Amino acid sequence: MVSNAESISLVATTGYRDIEAYKEAVEFVADTIQSVGINVKIVELPRKRNAAEVNNGTFDALPIRGLEDAQDFPNVITSTIPVAFTNFRMMWLKDKDVNESEIHKYSGAVVLNNATLQTQIKQVGIKVTEVNVGYAELLKLLKSKRVDYVIMPEEIIESLKVASPKLAEGVQVSENVFVRTPLYFSMHKKHKDLMVKIEEGLRKSLKGDLSKYPFVRHSLNVKLEKK
Repeated sequence: MVSNAESISLVATTGYRDIEAYKEAVEFVADTIQSVGINVKIVELPRKRNAAEVNNGTFDALPIRGLEDAQDFPNVITSTIPVAFTNFRMMWLKDKDVNESEIHKYSGAVVLNNATLQTQIKQVGIKVTEVNVGYAELLKLLKSKRVDYVIMPEEIIESLKVASPKLAEGVQVSENVFVRTPLYFSMHKKHKDLMVKIEEGLRKSLKGDLSKYPFVRHSLNVKLEKK
């Protein structure tokens, strides 16, 4: 909750530190908020609960979230510009003969709570299961061959590959982007008076030194595009 001393709780998915790209995204937003004089406490919650807990006011903000996702939560407001844009891509094991042009014949998996991704899945007409796990666990589903492919943000894929050279050698990533998604900072509307200050900080940070965030800096909205 925000106090007189101005502090906010920032909700990240449980285990966010295990995925370097996601960790960088959370830290970029947290660093920015702290740069404008607001203290940040990062709270880890299961993916299924994080947006709902901000919507009901238990916690204050989410570092990155799709705009369509926020529409399901009436008490959540978003920044006027995206923090970043991410490209979702398919990934499968090289020893699995997956034909990308016939992907509807295969079974896939994605993590919960991405409305833009789900909209694209319905439009394409593929068979995909939503799972309430993090990206590391999603990768385990793929490696155990319980699904034929997974769909992840390309920044997540790259950080997983760097962390595990063996993984990098054993997977194939789609050449085509499945869907491009803008990601926004969002928070409970009762703290809307802080949004202007935070967004000013975001605009400044996006134009600043991003060398601390090697996995996500190419995805950050450095041009300050509106969508």
